Amino acid sequence: MFETMDFDVPDFFLSGIFNDDISGLNQADANAVLAFLHSAAADLKKQGFNLCHWSVKDQDQEPEFKKFHDGNFFGIQACNCVTIQAVYKAA
Repeated sequence: MFETMDFDVPDFFLSGIFNDDISGLNQADANAVLAFLHSAAADLKKQGFNLCHWSVKDQDQEPEFKKFHDGNFFGIQACNCVTIQAVYKAA
């Protein structure tokens, strides 16, 4: 059975998350995307889950400017964000 967990991420993370393409980002932003992906998968694994894939929570959502989001820990300041979901299952 699959479960989901919501994350608010900067909208420029999406290409890296869904298309594995960070080519249009500067080095700091590319590193933040990769660190976020690694951290999310590692956190789920610590809790006994395996990350299966990412999905968009709402295809019609508009980016929303947020000061606090799940990219803050990786050095990303306030920016336009969208909500995505990690789809996971028990290991």
